[in-house]
Amino acid sequence: MTDKKYKSIVERLIVTRNRDAFRHAFEGFVDLLAFIFTFIFLLWLTTWFFWPAPVFRVIILVMGIVCFLAITARGAIKPLVARLPLAEIALRLERFYGKLQSRLIASLQLYDKLAKNKENYSKALIERTIEEAGAEIKHLDFNVVIKKNKKPYQRLALSILVGVLCLILSIQTFNYTRQLYLHPLADIQRPSNLILTVDPVMAEVVKNEDVTVEITASGEKVRRVDFNFRFNGEQWVKIPVEKSTGDSGVNDNIYTYRFRNLKRNIEYFAQAKHIRSPIGKITVINPPRLVNVSIGLDFPQYTRLEHQVLPNNDGSVTAIKGTVVNFNGWLNKPVKNAIMVFDDGSTKKMAVEAERINGKFVLNKSGSYHVSVEDSKNLKNPQPIEYDLVCLEDYPPRVEITFPAVDIDLDENMTVPLEAEIYDDFGFSKVELVYWTFSEGRESEKTKKILQTDFGEDTEALITYNWYVEQLHLLPGDLIYYYIKVSDNDVISGPKSSMSKTYTARLPGLDEIMADITNSQEDVFREFERAADSQRRLRDELENLSREIMKISEIDWERKQQIQRTLDRQKDIAEQLEKVAQQMEENIEKLDKNQLATMAMLDKMEEIKQLREQVATPELKKAMEKLQEALRKMDPDMLKEAMKNFNFSVEQINEQLDRTLALLKKFQLEQKLDTLAKMAQKLAEQQQQINDKLGMCNSEKEVSDLQQPQKAQKQGLESMKDQFEQADSLNKKLDMLPQQDMDKANEMLNSPQMNKQMNQMIQNLSMCKKQGACMLGQNLQQNFENMAQMFQSLLEQMQSQQQQMITGMLKKAISDILYLSQNQEALIDSTQSVGKRLESLREMANKQKDLQSATERVANNVSDLTKETLFVNFAIMERLGEALRQMQTALESLNNRRTSKAKDNQVMAMAALNQTIMMLMNSLNKACSCKSGTGMQSFMQSLNQMAQQQQSLNQQAQSLIPMPGQTMTAIQYQGLQKLAAQQEAIRKSLEELMDEYGESGNILGRLSELGEEMKKVAEELRSKDADRSIIQRQERILSRLLDAQKSVHRRDYSRKRQARAGKDIIRSGPDILKTNNKTDEQLAEDIKKALSEKYPRRYENLIKEYFKALTEDITIEK
Repeated sequence: MTDKKYKSIVERLIVTRNRDAFRHAFEGFVDLLAFIFTFIFLLWLTTWFFWPAPVFRVIILVMGIVCFLAITARGAIKPLVARLPLAEIALRLERFYGKLQSRLIASLQLYDKLAKNKENYSKALIERTIEEAGAEIKHLDFNVVIKKNKKPYQRLALSILVGVLCLILSIQTFNYTRQLYLHPLADIQRPSNLILTVDPVMAEVVKNEDVTVEITASGEKVRRVDFNFRFNGEQWVKIPVEKSTGDSGVNDNIYTYRFRNLKRNIEYFAQAKHIRSPIGKITVINPPRLVNVSIGLDFPQYTRLEHQVLPNNDGSVTAIKGTVVNFNGWLNKPVKNAIMVFDDGSTKKMAVEAERINGKFVLNKSGSYHVSVEDSKNLKNPQPIEYDLVCLEDYPPRVEITFPAVDIDLDENMTVPLEAEIYDDFGFSKVELVYWTFSEGRESEKTKKILQTDFGEDTEALITYNWYVEQLHLLPGDLIYYYIKVSDNDVISGPKSSMSKTYTARLPGLDEIMADITNSQEDVFREFERAADSQRRLRDELENLSREIMKISEIDWERKQQIQRTLDRQKDIAEQLEKVAQQMEENIEKLDKNQLATMAMLDKMEEIKQLREQVATPELKKAMEKLQEALRKMDPDMLKEAMKNFNFSVEQINEQLDRTLALLKKFQLEQKLDTLAKMAQKLAEQQQQINDKLGMCNSEKEVSDLQQPQKAQKQGLESMKDQFEQADSLNKKLDMLPQQDMDKANEMLNSPQMNKQMNQMIQNLSMCKKQGACMLGQNLQQNFENMAQMFQSLLEQMQSQQQQMITGMLKKAISDILYLSQNQEALIDSTQSVGKRLESLREMANKQKDLQSATERVANNVSDLTKETLFVNFAIMERLGEALRQMQTALESLNNRRTSKAKDNQVMAMAALNQTIMMLMNSLNKACSCKSGTGMQSFMQSLNQMAQQQQSLNQQAQSLIPMPGQTMTAIQYQGLQKLAAQQEAIRKSLEELMDEYGESGNILGRLSELGEEMKKVAEELRSKDADRSIIQRQERILSRLLDAQKSVHRRDYSRKRQARAGKDIIRSGPDILKTNNKTDEQLAEDIKKALSEKYPRRYENLIKEYFKALTEDITIEK
């Protein structure tokens, strides 16, 4: 029993040991496989990187074989040969199964003791141990003690993975490795990695097209690639090719060769080193294609554009919409059909005539098209050219109102002068004026008025239209909205139109106009008084400053700043006066537009404005410049002289401002009465219009609609009352009209009966009582007319009184100065005969002193007269100042016993007095003959006559001056010489006019500059090189003459002011002087001396007449 158990234990242990040996042998075989794969990988690496020589290959193979044998012996053979003892297996089981408690190992070790038992062990115990061990292992799994090693499998998997990666990287390297190591002793050269390819390999191209062959060298870089080709089986031609600018990869080189205008079939390949690419082939086909294209364009008729042919082979079209495009094409071969294919998919069949095709279409939109043709072999033209179509729209016209181009208020003319510029690319069909009114919160329907429909072929035009809006029956406060609409002549898409900006024209009420003008005039007067007051304060400060400067020897910084502030203040005053002049200009324009002042009154307002413009004299500007220069140089002497001149100029400004202010005060009342007369007349005319409309009313609504204009009449009456209150207040201050006359006018204007009639008229119109309203309307019209006559009578009365006063003062001044001249003449005779006796010289000096004092008193009187009338200006005061200076010099010469020098100064003093008389006589003549007080009517007549002469001259010049490129004939040259003489005559007439009216000659324009322009034109007319540019210059001359006849406030005018000098005037009454007589010879001598002075041409005859009369008086006295 024990033996049986022992055998079963041993058998199971042997089985377990065998299994363990076989497993270790298998794992050794797996390691061997892993080594094989790893070794192959190492061989691949050596091939890839080194391409080893035969010696190295043998060494590598030997080392590989040795390793292979070692791994085989140790890993696969040894486990099978040297198997483990059974005790090792039993020991593993004992370790794994602890419950065996060493019985299994004891059974193996004690079994032999049963037979020999030298140690005398207990057999029963041994048997029992074996039986227990056999029983214990009966159900135990011995495989648990077989060691399992996963590393060989991992090494095999890793080696297999590496091998696969190598195959992926380069299978060709495996082939090279196999060749190298299967023939380790053979000398094998390393193969090249270069691969050559050509593209295209097979292709078809159209004849005469350019073809580019691309050669790719991959695997390695090469220095040179040869390209080989041949046509239709001919001999190969080899040429080097150049590398392309870009590479497709790191190891790839791109080479190209271009065949131009390929006409025959061709074969080709590339070669580098000993590597050749596959042979490529290109087959040339000859499909139909266009060889020439001609496009003709027929534009729409309204564009008036001529037929146009585009350049050959230019099939793209850019044309106006509606253009007919005619396509003509020529092919390289006959075709059976042709169509035009458009980008929207539509097609149009074309006519085919062998090798020619043609077709046409209407250009209606932008896009593209191409021509597709097909020959008898059903070959189509490849890649047809896509031609662009650009359809140009007829742009809408443009219109811009250039005048008035602002919202305006309507004036008495009820006319809106319109100017508009229109533009279009091809022409116009019509221009319309669209307008509507806004009255009493309601808008009327739009009305269209056609201004023009015939434009010919013009693409731009200037539209002028004087729009008379009287027929719209506007009420004060009503608005007219208007714009100009222009339509073009597009008949393809329909006429397009454009509109200008919308403007408004408003009819202001009479009360609004007068309130605006009155407020503005009050502002003018207020600003002028403020400026005059500032100028007076500046004068006083300047006098104090001048006295301080005269005492100093050096200029300090503080003094310099004080002078600079004075200059700045003078500039500020000048700017302030400039603003006043602009405001006066606006007032003149408003009064003129609304016919609220007579032309005489407007002329007088303009003269007063011109006086203001004389403030900034050239002398003042020059004195200020000198003073600035002295300040820069810090020169005390120069500063004193400059301050003296500046002080003198400021004094002149003060005199001018005082005169202007005095005239402005007197003029205010005159202007108020003139305005009241015009307002009353205007209200009478408006009342007549209301009465006329009332008589034509056929419905109650028409009668009721007249309420608003009648209310405007009432507002106008209230405005007249306000104006009269201001006029009455002025008269009380100035005492220019009897107060009882003003009270009568006030009674008429504020008559309760008239106010009652006005209210009843409005009430009757609201109740549609036509008959009663008609009677009241007639009464109101008569009342307004009576008012107009009354205010006109007051105005004429005041003007008459002023004229009488001024003419009386002028006559008195002329008489006084004539008396002074006679006494000065007598004193000249006495001085000449007195010799050098001291007592006689003292007597002569006393007489001269008396004459000088009397002249100063007369000068004071004339200075006062300048503040009463516009006819007496500072030019007269200059002459009197000259007389005073010569008398002072003569007095000094007499005191120094220089009789000859004294006599010369006395003669010059007498000449200045005589000139003053002539100027005062001229002023007297103007004051007597000119009701307006300015003499503007005669001046305008002269200008009108010159304008007519210039217009006639211009017309003759246009017919005589040759056209460009033509030669002047002798007859033309003679005619131009006559025209030059006529132009010179007009210029002289202009100069005489300017001399005659003195400074007033420039109030209507730069007439002196116009004279220079006439002189230049006359010189050019005398030249043989006269051209058509002269006509333009003559037109400018005519334009300026015509402009000068317009209202004086419509242009920017300038006046040159003559410098004047004078002395301080002491006001006192004149003394009675003694008279002396002269001989005819002495008188003739004085006439020569007097006429040697420079006078205006008109004065020369007057001076002669004066001396002639003086001679006659002397003869009678004798």
